[in-house]
Amino acid sequence: MSETLTGPKTVSPFWKVGKFFLFVLLGFLVFGIPVKDPDFFELRFIYWSDWIALVLFIRALLVPFETRILRIARVGCLILLFLMLVLSSLPNAWHAAIRMQNNNNLKGLSLAFLEYAEEHGGTLPPHRVGAEPDANGHFPHSWRVYLLPYLGENELFGKIRLNEPWDSAWNRQFHDQMPKVFRNPYFSQTYFPGPGREKIPPKSASSYCVCVGEGALFPENGPGPNVSEFTGRKHLTFLVAESDPACWMDPAHDIFFPAAFADPAVPRGFRIYGNRCKTFSVSMLDGSVQNTDDFKDLLKELDASSEDPSRSEH
Repeated sequence: MSETLTGPKTVSPFWKVGKFFLFVLLGFLVFGIPVKDPDFFELRFIYWSDWIALVLFIRALLVPFETRILRIARVGCLILLFLMLVLSSLPNAWHAAIRMQNNNNLKGLSLAFLEYAEEHGGTLPPHRVGAEPDANGHFPHSWRVYLLPYLGENELFGKIRLNEPWDSAWNRQFHDQMPKVFRNPYFSQTYFPGPGREKIPPKSASSYCVCVGEGALFPENGPGPNVSEFTGRKHLTFLVAESDPACWMDPAHDIFFPAAFADPAVPRGFRIYGNRCKTFSVSMLDGSVQNTDDFKDLLKELDASSEDPSRSEH
C-alpha cells in the first residue's frame, strides 16, 4: 500500500496579488464615501471613513509575497496610498483655518455692534440710504463706518467726514483702507470660487452685510433698532451675514431680507464662500455664529419663533 506524500499547500501568486488589490480597492471605495458632517471643520480633519480605508490599506500590506520585486512594489504602492490619505486631509485643515477666521470676523463684528448699543442706550447704528443729510448734517454712511471706534479704528473713523457722502472726493481715499475684520478670509486666496467670481475682490470689498427690510433686524431706511425689542429671541435674529462683495463704505451694501423669504430655497442676497463647505454663515444678535447647510429650515425656525407668543415681537 503506497503512501502519497504531499507538501505544504501552495497558494497561487495571482491569488495573493488579487487579494492585495482587493483590499486596496475596498480602501479606495471606503475612502471615497461622502460624509455629511458640517462640524468637522472645528473638530477633526480626517473622517471615520478615512480611518477604515487606512485599516484596509494596512491589511493589504500584510498579504505575504515571496518575490522580492512584488514585496518592493507592494510597499511602494502602500506608501503612495498613505501619502495620498495624509495629503487629502491638508485641504480640510486649510479650510478649517479659513472657516475659523471667518467665524471670528463675524463674532468680532457682533461684539462691536453690542458695544455700540451699550454706549447708545441699546440702539444699534442707523441704516440710512439716499443722498440727503439728516438733521445733524450727516450723510448716509454704512454701519461699518459707525463700528470703527469699537474695532480699534478710532484714527480711521476720525478721518472720515460724515458731513460728506460716503463716495465724496475726500472719503474715497479711505475705500482701500478697509480694516481686516471686514474682509472675508476667502478673498485672500489665488482662486475666488463661484460662478462669475473668479477674480479676487478689490481691497475695498467686504461681503459682510446686515439684513434690512420687513422681518429683519434693521429697517430698509431709518434709525437703528433697540436691542431690548428682541429680548428672548436674540439667538434667532440675524445680525451679520455673507453676501456678494462690494465697497465696505457703501451704506446700501446690505441684504434685503424679504427677498430671502420670497424663495427660501434660493435665498437671494446670501452667498456661500469656499468650495468644500456648502454652508451659510450668519451671526446672531446674541453674538453667536451659525453655520447651516439648510437655510430654508433656519428661516422656518426664525419665522415660527416670531409667531410664538412667549417671545417678543419685532
